[in-house]
Amino acid sequence: MTTDCVFNVSVNAFSVGEVRYRGLFMPHGGPEASAPERRPVLLLGGTSISMSDQKELIVCLFTAGFDMAAIETPMGGLWHAGGVPKKVRCDALVDFIKHLCASEKIKGIDIVAHSYAAFEVVRTLMAASVTYRPLIKSVVLINPPGFSARLTFVSHLLRIVWGHILCGYLKMLWCRYGWGHCTGMVTGAERKAFARRELRGIVAMTFKGMQNPVRTIREIRDIVSFKPAGPISQLQEIHGYDFNLFLNAGDRMVQVQDTLFCGLRLLRPENIRVVPGGHNDIVYQQWQRQALIAFLNEIRARTS
Repeated sequence: MTTDCVFNVSVNAFSVGEVRYRGLFMPHGGPEASAPERRPVLLLGGTSISMSDQKELIVCLFTAGFDMAAIETPMGGLWHAGGVPKKVRCDALVDFIKHLCASEKIKGIDIVAHSYAAFEVVRTLMAASVTYRPLIKSVVLINPPGFSARLTFVSHLLRIVWGHILCGYLKMLWCRYGWGHCTGMVTGAERKAFARRELRGIVAMTFKGMQNPVRTIREIRDIVSFKPAGPISQLQEIHGYDFNLFLNAGDRMVQVQDTLFCGLRLLRPENIRVVPGGHNDIVYQQWQRQALIAFLNEIRARTS
């Protein structure tokens, strides 16, 4: 166990088999406080998103009153194989939930999974749907991939490299120096602050992705091959899981129209929230977090 300088709380290093990962738990009142059974929000980051990247989001949700938990599987070094991502991430999730329930009074967990993390949630619940049903009160998928029938390795790679990284970077440079327009940002100072955050996020994600190209390529292959709609339908209709979608209308990495079309066939309208912004805005920007908090409060009231 170490004290992480980012969160100033204890962050545990875990291992299950050959998988190494880090886990964080932030309860209100501190870990030693006596409290009734807790219902934490478990935040799972997408491809190339670390707990450090999610620092502001975790603290924001914690400040809003949620006990917070999060896990992170390290990217590994250059060309390090590091196992199969879909197995590594599922193994880490299963192990962390086990540790969390063994060490804390947990009455339920609300999972918030960003992007690719949706896959490990669906796979984990499918593998032990009866076991997890009393524990997992709700699942919120933020900009999940895999809902487009037209998705191929090349097309998704182009959306990442051309749409999100290159076009996104150039657009934010344009906004940074006061010429462009950012959705929801009115003043020049707001546009510049938004652009700085977006540029920092694009650079961070690109660097982490290039840090281990083998893992990144494996994750992209998995994204274009796994279709979560069928398993989600089964988990809802047979086992009664509560799934929800939080989507960004301006997502350049995931085809939000396809996700929304499929989501409206799977979920009730109240289980879907669409807000402006891009794929990683919930991680790197501040302006949508109140919408997510309001959505979580609605979900928790409905599933209490």
